[in-house]
Amino acid sequence: METSQQGSRRMNESAGKKRRVPARLASSALACSDDTVGRVSGWRSRAARVRRGRAKSRAEFGTVLFVNAESWHCFDQLAAVLGRRGVRTVRVLATEIPRSRIDRLTDRFVYGETVNVHDPEGVDRLEAIVTTEPILDLQVNEREYLAIPYGSRSWSLLASADPSWRWRGHLYDKAVLAQVLDDAGVGVPKMLHGAATSPEEALVRLGAPMMVKARFGTGGSEVRIVGDAPSANTAIDDLTGDANQVFFQEYLDGDLLGYGGVFRGDEPVQQLTAIEHKSLSDPLGPTARAQATIDGELQTSGRRARDALGTRGFFAAEFLRAPDGHVVCIDVCTRAWGSFLCWTGAGLDLVDGYLYALGVTGTLPASAIALQRETVTVFPAGLLDTFERGTWPATLRATCREVYRYAPTTGIRYCALATTRLLVQRVRARRGKVPTEPLRGGGTKVPWSDG
Repeated sequence: METSQQGSRRMNESAGKKRRVPARLASSALACSDDTVGRVSGWRSRAARVRRGRAKSRAEFGTVLFVNAESWHCFDQLAAVLGRRGVRTVRVLATEIPRSRIDRLTDRFVYGETVNVHDPEGVDRLEAIVTTEPILDLQVNEREYLAIPYGSRSWSLLASADPSWRWRGHLYDKAVLAQVLDDAGVGVPKMLHGAATSPEEALVRLGAPMMVKARFGTGGSEVRIVGDAPSANTAIDDLTGDANQVFFQEYLDGDLLGYGGVFRGDEPVQQLTAIEHKSLSDPLGPTARAQATIDGELQTSGRRARDALGTRGFFAAEFLRAPDGHVVCIDVCTRAWGSFLCWTGAGLDLVDGYLYALGVTGTLPASAIALQRETVTVFPAGLLDTFERGTWPATLRATCREVYRYAPTTGIRYCALATTRLLVQRVRARRGKVPTEPLRGGGTKVPWSDG
């Protein structure tokens, strides 16, 4: 049986190979226009795959690297859109886990190339990409950043592709991040370090319930809400097993608010504020629906948070409206976030802003002024409740409606893969085949994808 390392080597070796096309097929393709190719069913699939493969290997504007875990598909939407706009996309894997058929299809149809740096040949391929192709940006998933050993060859290559790689680590330590934001004047919930505070003391100072958070984590999966000291100790053991790697934070309840923007240097290209709604099935997970709003205090706080961290390109932050009326920041995202693409159908194309920020296009994109009170559904997170509680006819209608909205931007292949992945996760969770994590109120949290 093929080992995972052998599979990675075979994937990296095949990345640069050209697909052989029969002479009869090639001559037929030359004799037909693109519109004719789309209508001829006899050889449509083969010829279309050949053309797509050649388009993926040719970067019209440059290359964006996605350092992204196999089990965390937070960049699939962005990669699908960029590939359709002339930007080459390369997925860099550092964690070695079993790869499903959907993962392999995603690598084939969403990304231009996938490189696994577990294999020395994959590192060689990454070096060739970094040294020969114009690297526009480096989109990094927090989990994968921590999986690449500091000072390794892969680490050095990514640092040469984007100098910000060297200092990104402090953005992913949520305890350090909260302190940086507090020093910059951004409101944050009260926080106590697990290394210096016992759960009993934290409950006295913060009140019950309180939150126990791992210092490193994404997607809400490393968050627990507890009401007593035994539950807090259990949460620490469940999250990291080490009190030095967690912190305690006061629990606040209120309206969930979102700030998102695209920055070119220190200047905002596009900014957006919204009221966010989580899925009922996953209250600590990604946003499922959002309503645009105009909130000056929220925009000021979001801009201040971005300035404190000094990131470029995509930036997002989540806030809560505290009981005193002020907004407090509960999370930041220094990459493409899960709901960034949902505003495209409402007239705000954040990918246009991203390409402008990278210098790919010279036309200033549309702003968010016309989005007031616009409500949008996030794909695929917005389908989670329908998959969980709805009937099959209702699920089918909702899925077709969202695919119809997103397919012109991302392509039908991405929509099919994302929907299938979500459905498989929910079915496997119901059958008890997916490890679940406890949530407040006796619910469960299922590992999530797409941001």
